[in-house]
Order: sequence, then structure tokens, then C-alpha cells
Amino acid sequence: MSIEEYQCDIADVLQNKDFSILQKLSSSCNKFEMYVASKVESATTRASEYTKRMAASTEKISELQQEVEILKSEIDNVKLQQKIVDKKIANIIKQEEKLNNEIPDAKARRDCLSLELVDLKQEIQDRREKKLKNWNAIKRATAIYKSNLNFVINVEENGDFDAVKVLFFRNYESIKDKYYVQLINKDKLWKVKEIHPKLREEHWIDLKGTVDFTNQSQISNVTAFLCLLRVVFLKYYMDSS
Repeated sequence: MSIEEYQCDIADVLQNKDFSILQKLSSSCNKFEMYVASKVESATTRASEYTKRMAASTEKISELQQEVEILKSEIDNVKLQQKIVDKKIANIIKQEEKLNNEIPDAKARRDCLSLELVDLKQEIQDRREKKLKNWNAIKRATAIYKSNLNFVINVEENGDFDAVKVLFFRNYESIKDKYYVQLINKDKLWKVKEIHPKLREEHWIDLKGTVDFTNQSQISNVTAFLCLLRVVFLKYYMDSS
């Protein structure tokens, strides 16, 4: 029904008492109201659905934002780990370069140490041969002293020095362990460690030229010193018996 159908003169309607047009208008209004109500209901339904979709979308957006934040955190951790790895790689490269630079020096030091080792082995061998000669000389001297001067010589090797104990008058049973001197030979230098019995200072003069008691008791002539010490014992320290 078009709008032209409802165009009329109200005066004619009232004069003719033709109210059919009003019925038509009422029916049309009812239909219009139903149409409007249908549209409102449809719009309300769409609005409700839109609200639900908006709520779902908002929740989804919130979840996505949380995932984005987690991903950002993980990316930051990955970047940090990458920096740490890069730093370790850089340190390893530096150490490798340092080692490559040190290898020639290490080889040179090894060669130098090898040469030093050879020299030390030769020096040890020379010392052994020299010590053997010294021992043989001491053995010969011991035999001579024992047969001619009544000495007994005991030698003890102590690492880097030799300790020598010379006992006098061994043929006399009553005094065989009473008169002796202990010597030390270190770095080719002889020194007096102990004289028993202890000499009085006024008797040092009798040993002059063989030992210096003012300079660590260094001995300049061992053979002469032993012979003179034997004389000092006989002259000043032995009983007349």
C-alpha cells in the first residue's frame, strides 16, 4: 500500500461518516509498528551478537597481547644469550690468537730448557766423576793417615755438601773417641764445624796459616790443619799418661 492511498480530506470523512480510511490507517499503523518492532528486535539481536563478538574479540586481543609480551621477553632473552655467546666466541678467538702467538715462544723455551737439561746432565756427570775422584783421594789419604798418623776419617755425603769426621789416636782404647774434629766441604770450601775438646783461643796461633777462626772457620790447607791440630792435642790437651 502506497502513501497516496491514505491521502483524503478530513472534512469529507467527517461529513460522509466514512471511517473506513481510519480503519485502514489503524491497520497500517499496526503493521508499521510490527515492522519497526521487528527491525528493533533484529537490531537488538545484532547488537547483542556484536557485543558478544566484541567481548570475545577483547578477550582474544588480551590473550594475544599477553602472548606478544611473552614473545618480547623470550626475544630479549634470546638476544641476551646471543650476546653472551658472541662474547664467549670473541674470548675464545682472542685466546686462540694468544696461544698461536705463544706457541713459537713456548717452542723456543722448550728448546732452551732442553739445552739446559743437557748441560745439567753433563754437569751432574762431571760432578759425579769429580766426586768419585775426591772419594778415591780421601780413601787414599785415610789409609795414609791411619797408618802414619793414627787418624780415622769418616765421610758422610749430605746432598750438596760432605761432612767429614776425623778421629785422632784411635790406637789408644781409652781416648779413641775423645779427640776429633768435624769438617764440612761445600762448594769446594772446607770449614771447621766442631773441634773436640774445644780449643782455647790462645792455642789458635798454633794453627795459623791453615784455618781462619775469624772468618767462618775456613780452612786453607786441610792436610796441614789436621797435622797441626794433632800436635795441639798432644801438646796441650792430652794427659801425660
